[in-house]
Amino acid sequence: MSVLVVVEMFSAMTAISERQSILVMPPWKNPWLMAAVFGSFLVHIACIELPFMQKIFSVVSLDTLHWIVVICLGFPTVIIEEIFKSYSRHHVKHHEEK
Repeated sequence: MSVLVVVEMFSAMTAISERQSILVMPPWKNPWLMAAVFGSFLVHIACIELPFMQKIFSVVSLDTLHWIVVICLGFPTVIIEEIFKSYSRHHVKHHEEK
Protein backbone atom coordinates (compact mmCIF):
# COMPACT_ATOMS: atom_id res chain seq x y z
CA MET A 1 0.00 0.00 0.00
CA SER A 2 2.79 2.42 0.86
CA VAL A 3 4.51 1.84 -2.47
CA LEU A 4 1.28 2.68 -4.30
CA VAL A 5 0.87 5.87 -2.26
CA VAL A 6 4.45 6.95 -3.00
CA VAL A 7 4.07 6.11 -6.70
CA GLU A 8 0.96 8.28 -6.89
CA MET A 9 2.64 11.15 -5.03
CA PHE A 10 5.64 11.03 -7.40
CA SER A 11 3.30 10.80 -10.36
CA ALA A 12 1.34 13.84 -9.17
CA MET A 13 4.54 15.83 -8.78
CA THR A 14 5.69 14.99 -12.31
CA ALA A 15 2.27 15.81 -13.74
CA ILE A 16 2.61 19.55 -13.15
CA SER A 17 3.51 19.75 -16.83
CA GLU A 18 2.58 17.37 -19.62
CA ARG A 19 5.79 17.94 -21.57
CA GLN A 20 8.24 19.96 -19.47
CA SER A 21 10.77 18.12 -17.33
CA ILE A 22 10.40 18.20 -13.57
CA LEU A 23 13.79 19.96 -13.62
CA VAL A 24 12.35 22.80 -15.73
CA MET A 25 8.93 22.94 -14.07
CA PRO A 26 9.44 21.73 -10.48
CA PRO A 27 6.41 20.71 -8.41
CA TRP A 28 6.85 23.54 -5.91
CA LYS A 29 5.76 25.93 -8.66
CA ASN A 30 2.26 24.73 -7.77
CA PRO A 31 1.86 25.21 -3.99
CA TRP A 32 -1.66 23.70 -4.05
CA LEU A 33 -0.28 20.50 -5.54
CA MET A 34 2.45 20.34 -2.91
CA ALA A 35 -0.11 20.94 -0.15
CA ALA A 36 -2.26 18.11 -1.53
CA VAL A 37 0.72 15.74 -1.77
CA PHE A 38 1.90 16.66 1.73
CA GLY A 39 -1.61 16.32 3.17
CA SER A 40 -2.20 12.97 1.47
CA PHE A 41 1.10 11.67 2.74
CA LEU A 42 0.27 12.81 6.28
CA VAL A 43 -3.01 10.90 6.13
CA HIS A 44 -1.11 7.83 4.91
CA ILE A 45 1.43 8.17 7.74
CA ALA A 46 -1.43 8.46 10.22
CA CYS A 47 -2.96 5.26 8.83
CA ILE A 48 0.20 3.24 9.33
CA GLU A 49 1.49 4.82 12.53
CA LEU A 50 -1.55 5.46 14.75
CA PRO A 51 -2.53 2.28 16.61
CA PHE A 52 -6.31 2.68 16.14
CA MET A 53 -5.80 3.31 12.41
CA GLN A 54 -3.50 0.29 12.18
CA LYS A 55 -6.36 -1.85 13.48
CA ILE A 56 -8.89 -0.34 11.07
CA PHE A 57 -6.64 -0.84 8.02
CA SER A 58 -4.87 -4.00 9.25
CA VAL A 59 -1.41 -2.49 8.74
CA VAL A 60 1.79 -2.18 10.76
CA SER A 61 4.40 0.54 11.14
CA LEU A 62 7.31 0.66 8.73
CA ASP A 63 10.89 0.97 9.92
CA THR A 64 13.56 3.06 8.18
CA LEU A 65 14.73 0.22 5.94
CA HIS A 66 11.19 -0.41 4.73
CA TRP A 67 10.71 3.31 3.98
CA ILE A 68 13.93 3.28 1.95
CA VAL A 69 12.61 0.31 -0.02
CA VAL A 70 9.25 2.05 -0.52
CA ILE A 71 10.96 5.20 -1.87
CA CYS A 72 13.29 3.15 -4.09
CA LEU A 73 10.36 1.22 -5.54
CA GLY A 74 8.32 4.39 -6.07
CA PHE A 75 11.02 6.61 -7.57
CA PRO A 76 11.16 4.87 -10.98
CA THR A 77 7.80 6.55 -11.61
CA VAL A 78 9.66 9.85 -11.96
CA ILE A 79 12.17 8.32 -14.39
CA ILE A 80 9.44 6.71 -16.50
CA GLU A 81 7.41 9.92 -16.60
CA GLU A 82 10.49 11.91 -17.62
CA ILE A 83 11.24 9.42 -20.41
CA PHE A 84 7.68 9.79 -21.72
CA LYS A 85 7.93 13.59 -21.53
CA SER A 86 11.26 13.55 -23.38
CA TYR A 87 9.78 11.35 -26.08
CA SER A 88 6.76 13.63 -26.31
CA ARG A 89 8.91 16.74 -26.65
CA HIS A 90 11.06 15.08 -29.31
CA HIS A 91 8.07 13.64 -31.19
CA VAL A 92 6.19 16.96 -31.23
CA LYS A 93 9.31 18.88 -32.29
CA HIS A 94 10.03 16.34 -35.04
CA HIS A 95 6.40 16.36 -36.19
CA GLU A 96 6.34 20.17 -36.36
CA GLU A 97 9.45 20.17 -38.58
CA LYS A 98 7.70 18.10 -41.25
